Amino acid sequence: MIPRSRWLIKVCTTAVRRYSAHTRESSVIAFENGTNTGNLDELLPKLKNMISHLPKKSLPYYKQLVAFDECTSQNCTYDSKTGEVIGGVEGFWQSIHKIMPLYDNLIHTGELREERMDSLISLLRNGLRIYRYELAKQNKNLDNDLHHSLKSTKVYLIKALRKITDEILRFPTLHVSPAGISNIFKAYKDLDFVEEAVQFWEQGKSNNRLKPIFDSEPVLGSVIQFLVDTGDFDLQEVRDLYDHIKVRKAKSNKGENDIHPDLVVGMIKACLVKGETSVAGELFQRITSDVCKECEHMNKVPTPKMLSYMTNAHLSFIAYSPDIATSSMFFESAAKGQLPYPTPLQVNYVKPYMVKLWQTTNDLNLVQNIWERTWEYNEIHHRSNSSMSSSLNDLFFKIFFSKYPRCTPDGIKHLKQVIKTYSKVKSMDEPFFNCLLTNSSCWSNSEVFHTIVKAADLYNFPKTNVFYRCCLKASGSLTLKASEIIILVQKLFSANASMGYRKIANADWLAIRDATINSKMVSEEKVDLYFKLWKKCSPYFANSSNYYSYQREDTKLNAAYSHIFNNIRKIDADNLPLDQLQFFVKDHHIDLKVN
Repeated sequence: MIPRSRWLIKVCTTAVRRYSAHTRESSVIAFENGTNTGNLDELLPKLKNMISHLPKKSLPYYKQLVAFDECTSQNCTYDSKTGEVIGGVEGFWQSIHKIMPLYDNLIHTGELREERMDSLISLLRNGLRIYRYELAKQNKNLDNDLHHSLKSTKVYLIKALRKITDEILRFPTLHVSPAGISNIFKAYKDLDFVEEAVQFWEQGKSNNRLKPIFDSEPVLGSVIQFLVDTGDFDLQEVRDLYDHIKVRKAKSNKGENDIHPDLVVGMIKACLVKGETSVAGELFQRITSDVCKECEHMNKVPTPKMLSYMTNAHLSFIAYSPDIATSSMFFESAAKGQLPYPTPLQVNYVKPYMVKLWQTTNDLNLVQNIWERTWEYNEIHHRSNSSMSSSLNDLFFKIFFSKYPRCTPDGIKHLKQVIKTYSKVKSMDEPFFNCLLTNSSCWSNSEVFHTIVKAADLYNFPKTNVFYRCCLKASGSLTLKASEIIILVQKLFSANASMGYRKIANADWLAIRDATINSKMVSEEKVDLYFKLWKKCSPYFANSSNYYSYQREDTKLNAAYSHIFNNIRKIDADNLPLDQLQFFVKDHHIDLKVN
C-alpha cells in the first residue's frame, strides 16, 4: 500500500500536467525625471484597476476595510541574518489581536481578495515567528497549566490559522494566492501540525475552485519540504513532478531559473535526504550563483526574499546531506560568512549535522568542535538566547553522556574541560546547567550532582523554577537524604513565588514525584517524605482535578499507596518547613480532605 503522502505526490504529478499559471503581475508605473515612460493607453486601465480596489466611503463596511488594511500594514519582518524583528512589535501585536474580529465582519463581503488574505496570513505566520523570538528572550518557563500572555497569544494564533484554513475551503468569497496557501503550509510546518496540513492538502486538491492554486509551484514546494521532514516520500515521484514543471516552462519559453524558489529548495532537500547530492548541487547553483550572475548582469541586487531562499538552500546541505564532507564544507563556508547571502548557523540545521557527525565518526571531539563554533558564531553575531541554549546544549550533552555512559576519571576530566570552554565562549546560563543536570543523572553520582549545583551557585546566574525542577528530577537517581530534597523543594517554591506563581504547577509536582516515590533510588524515607509533602501541598495544586489524577498515577507505582491516601489525615506533616506556601492560593475544599 502506498503511504499517504506518496499518494499525495502522485495526485500532484497528475494534476500538474493540466496546470495553467495563475499568477498576478503587479502594476508598476515608472517615472523618470517626472515624466511617465510607459505607454499611457496601457497604464490607464491598470491605474483604474488599482483605484477600483480601494475601499469606497459609501460602503457600509468602509471603516472595517480601512481598519483591516491598517492592521496588515503593521506587519513585522524577521531578519534571518541578525535574528532581530524589524518593525514596531507593540503595534504588531495590537494588530494581530484586532484583525480577526474585522475578518469575521468582512468575510462575506467579497472584499477579502488575494492581496488582503495573503497579508492576513502573512501577519499570522509572522506572529508565530515573533512569538518564538519573544519566547526565546524569556527568562522563565511558560507552564502549560499557568497563565501567561505569550502562551495565550500562541493559542490565539493557532485558533486564527485553523479558522482561516477551514473558511478558505468553505467560502468562495475568500480569495487566496499560491503565496498565501504556501504560507499556511509553512505555518503548519513550524507548528509541526502534520495531520492538519495533510488534511488541508487533500481537501484543497479536491476543490475545483482551489485546485489550480494547490497545483502551483509555491504550494508544491512547501508541501514537498513538509514531506521531506516527515521522511515519507518517493524521490522519483518528486522528480517527475519537477520535470513536468520544467517541461511546461520550456514550452512557455521560460528557463529553469524561472521555477519558483520554494519548489527548487524543496527539490534540493528531497535530493539530499535520498543521497542525490550531485543533483542537489546543480539545483543549488541555479538558485544561488546563477541568480546572482543574472542580477549582476541586470545591475540589480537579489531581493531579501530571494536571499532567504539562498540561505535556506545553503543550510539544507548542512542538515540534510548524508555525506559528512559535503555538510562540513557548507558548515565551514556558513561559519566564515563571506557569501553573498546570509548564512546564520541556525540550531535546527546544525543539530542534525551534529547527530550525523557522531553517528558516522563516533568522535566526540569533532562534535564538540561544531558545538563550540556554533556558539562562537552566534555570540559574535548576537544571536544567542535561552531557547538556543536549551536545544543545542541538550543535544550536545546527550552525545557527551552516550560517549561516557558511566562516571569515569576520563569522563569527569572531559566534562570539566567542556564547562571551562563554554564559560569562555559565553556567559554561563541556566539552560546549560539544566541540560547538564538532566543528562548527567545517568552517572548516578552524588558528588558530581553536588559539584554541578555548587558550580551553578558560583556562576551566580539568575535561576528560575526550571533549574530547581531539574535538580529534583536529577536527585531521583541518587540516594539523597530527605532533608536535602526538602531544601530543593523550598528553593523551587521560592522561585515560583518570586515569579508571581500562586499555585503548584504540574511540572513542579512531577519533579517532586521523580525525586521521591518515582525515584530510581526509592527508599522508605523518600516515600514518607512524599506523603508528608502531599498533605502539605495538595491544597495548592494548580487544578483541583490534579488531586485525583496524581493519586491514580501514584497507585500504579504501588497499589499499597491507596491505603496511605485513604488515611492521609493521620499523617503528621507539621514539622515539614514549607513557609513558601503562605504566598500560594489555597483550595479550601481540598484542604478539608487532607486535614
